[in-house]
Amino acid sequence: MAMEKLRIAKIINDTTIVINGGKNSGIKIGQKFQIIGKKGTDPVIDPDTGEELGTLDELKGKVVATEVYPRMTIAETPKVKNKYAEQAIGHQMRSMNNLMGAINGTTDQEYLNVDRSQITGGLPDSDSPVQIGDYVEKIN
Repeated sequence: MAMEKLRIAKIINDTTIVINGGKNSGIKIGQKFQIIGKKGTDPVIDPDTGEELGTLDELKGKVVATEVYPRMTIAETPKVKNKYAEQAIGHQMRSMNNLMGAINGTTDQEYLNVDRSQITGGLPDSDSPVQIGDYVEKIN
């Protein structure tokens, strides 16, 4: 059974979105997705067979399902290593910022380039912006 076309239903902030599918669509916590903007229009052709392989789509970002409801999913950008923590551990401290980064943890969160006018909040505390209606596809 193919998963229906999922889309961004809400932008909470520049690290968190809501997808218009949830448990009823087979989504599970930890599932990874990529945000697709414009679908490609220039087909890629296999040089040996002449077969159309698909198009190169505009990839806007990646998110991970963190909370799954029956009909919607909250997804956040992945955590990344904090460069300050790596620099601070085992090396001489160059600044208070490096030290604070090391003390505060070893991960930061990636940010999505969202259309800020569409951010509506809702939780407590490519060059194209992520927008409501962008497609979201499962990453295998």
